[in-house]
Amino acid sequence: MKKIKFNSSKLIILFFVAFIIVGAANVLFSDRKMNTSEYLLSENQKDVVSRSETQPKIPFGALVNSKLKDNGSISLTAKIKYQGEEKEEIKVVEDALLDYQITNQENDQVIIPYSSQVPSTEKRVSKDDIIEGDTLTTEQLKTGVYQIEVKVPIIIKDKEEVFVFRIPVEL
Repeated sequence: MKKIKFNSSKLIILFFVAFIIVGAANVLFSDRKMNTSEYLLSENQKDVVSRSETQPKIPFGALVNSKLKDNGSISLTAKIKYQGEEKEEIKVVEDALLDYQITNQENDQVIIPYSSQVPSTEKRVSKDDIIEGDTLTTEQLKTGVYQIEVKVPIIIKDKEEVFVFRIPVEL
């Protein structure tokens, strides 16, 4: 019987093969629904900050803070940070900066559809400015598993860019 010797190149190849197999297994078992929130919004974790699933090629970043309230409703607050050097003028969704949709994960039924908010409020931003939207509160949700999809659209130089967030919720 021949002995297998492991040198550094074989270990690197083995690591990448294992990495690909684990990634493929995650995709297969995810049911094609990927959440971008690092934490599940639930009774145990009532306050979650989510990063955007999409990052447009613009000098802006966005976060959404979601909080589970005692009555089963959820508050959503969006923040946009400008990271460019020069002053810029953008358009954002009035007041809250965001639009959201809630889907029941058990039957893929849309509980609350998007309200089709369009960026119309002009804002001037300079380096490191943070724009914080008003807090929106959803309707009270019944016990179940949901996914909140949040869009934070902005218009910069007459082109609309959208930050998308997916937040898993379990009540």
